Amino acid sequence: MADNVICNQHICVERSLFGLSTKYYYQPTHSELKGKIINYSTAMGEKLINMLLMPREKMMQEIAVCGEIVNCPVGHWQLELCRSQDGEFVALQLFRFIDFQVCAATDIMIFYGREAQLINGIIN
Repeated sequence: MADNVICNQHICVERSLFGLSTKYYYQPTHSELKGKIINYSTAMGEKLINMLLMPREKMMQEIAVCGEIVNCPVGHWQLELCRSQDGEFVALQLFRFIDFQVCAATDIMIFYGREAQLINGIIN
């Protein structure tokens, strides 16, 4: 997922002296990006996948009223998340464990502005 996020037109890469450190920023707000992996139980994963597969407008309406999606230490669903610290950018991809393998359940989804803030509101 990281390669696709880095290629996004709104992402800026800054390397320090001799490339010892690299930071990624959401260019419009110059907010640093952070990555995270979150696990979900079967019930929460099903709730999340159902929302993510809805048309965008319906998804945003559902997210606005659904409440927080609670994570768990070990679950059947795994969310890879990259978001800006100011909450204006979110990229995510949901995976599911099937037959001892991690399989992508969604494509990479990218949200900006108000949509990103709504997504951040339901995900720890």
